[in-house]
Amino acid sequence: MPLAEHCVLVTEALVAILSGCATAPKTGRLQLILISLARETKMGFNAFQEMRRKKPVVGVGSESNRVRRVGSRIAALERRMPEAMYEYDRAKPRR
Repeated sequence: MPLAEHCVLVTEALVAILSGCATAPKTGRLQLILISLARETKMGFNAFQEMRRKKPVVGVGSESNRVRRVGSRIAALERRMPEAMYEYDRAKPRR
């Protein structure tokens, strides 16, 4: 491949990557965004529903309380969707 074509491909790749970059509000670091927030939300919801269908959920106990506590702390840092409703479940461990 000639050098000129190589440079064009590298430039196009950089433009594509940089156009998907955003700054993380808490850290100030650049992050690559490849899917929309709506799609990310839908994928997360679907994965959560699938997990609940496949694995029994444990809703009580100290470990479940810890999961809810940690999840709430993480959700409190969310800046893109502060109005979102979050749900935390702990799947029953395999024995």
